[in-house]
Amino acid sequence: MRDDTYDQDRVGDIDAAMPAPTVATVSDADLSVAGPVFSKKDLLDAVNEMVDVKRPDVKKVLEAALQLIGEKLVEGRELNLAPMGRIMPKRTKSGGKATVVTCKVRVPQNVEKGGRKGLAEGGEDE
Repeated sequence: MRDDTYDQDRVGDIDAAMPAPTVATVSDADLSVAGPVFSKKDLLDAVNEMVDVKRPDVKKVLEAALQLIGEKLVEGRELNLAPMGRIMPKRTKSGGKATVVTCKVRVPQNVEKGGRKGLAEGGEDE
């Protein structure tokens, strides 16, 4: 025969030993980025160093690409942009001066480690 009072006493002992649960809140101040903002100018400088193209031409192409990416995200389109990764819009909210698109971004491991796989060498993508 089983002694149920023993089990109830043990549960009471465990409950007494457990600390009361705490509620954690996260403020906007807690959500910081890993480093300083990487601006369009920073991106332009980095791309200009990587390719053998005049800076004004790089700027035109980069601005056109960013414009298209923004438009497609607002439309709710999923972007698969190798080697960068996949961008999946989850929510869109239109407001006063802007539309906010909340996205999930999946970045391949070779990009996380600084790999540059997928970039065409001179004449490879023609």
